[in-house]
Amino acid sequence: MNTPSPETPKRIRECAAREFAEKGFRGASLRNIVKRAGVTTGAFYGYYKSKEQLFAALAGEQAEALTAAFVEGQKAMLKALSEGSPEGFVSANRERLVSMTAIACDNAETTRLLLMSADGTSYENFIHRMAEAETEATCSLRAGMRGAKQLDPYFEHIILSGMLSSLFEPVIHGAPRERCLKLAEELSDFYGGGLSALMFT
Repeated sequence: MNTPSPETPKRIRECAAREFAEKGFRGASLRNIVKRAGVTTGAFYGYYKSKEQLFAALAGEQAEALTAAFVEGQKAMLKALSEGSPEGFVSANRERLVSMTAIACDNAETTRLLLMSADGTSYENFIHRMAEAETEATCSLRAGMRGAKQLDPYFEHIILSGMLSSLFEPVIHGAPRERCLKLAEELSDFYGGGLSALMFT
């Protein structure tokens, strides 16, 4: 009886990453993945229950890390908003965007899978869902603040989606890490100032 190699799941993931990057999740073929990995379909199912689970094994940890950095920054921004601190709001957004960019750069290939190849998975519309969550949070907070300016939620969502899409664009196109971080700082100055003006005036 053959003993499965501990390298097999790693080889499956590597081959799957190439297949997903080339064809996206919907177009990726499980048959091609196992062929590339040099394993049988039966052997594949000994490690992963489905193509969806395999994609999650590749992108799930990165999605969680980016979401955690996003949420942590959001908490600081909401605190600054509730305290009426434009400076704190802008600073928190800057720290968040730089932190997310560092995470994205440290696992750039996985970031590209998450943002460009996830249609048909639970990670589809990753940026849209983050922008939606923040819009809901800020609208809810301002609704309970006396005299707070109320924004059109759709307008706010557009701004946040643009900010997050722009943030990941250099990573998607393979820019060097230092340039990505520099661009994140510049984007935070641009979007942070605009968001602050909308939130606090």
